[in-house]
Amino acid sequence: MKSGLLDLQALRYRAEADRLREIFWADWAHQPSLVEDALGKQMLALLFQLEAACTAADNLAEAV
Repeated sequence: MKSGLLDLQALRYRAEADRLREIFWADWAHQPSLVEDALGKQMLALLFQLEAACTAADNLAEAV
């Protein structure tokens, strides 16, 4: 019986995931391609800054 409940719960999670996927992949959820490209470049720059901050923190931790 417990296995049946887990299967039902897994089906509900899958259905919810499918519903959310449809929402986020819908055409209206996207920006124009130039805007999405700019946001992607901004995100990449932020990731580089995060990596630099983490490296600096690691270096500081080693020095202390």
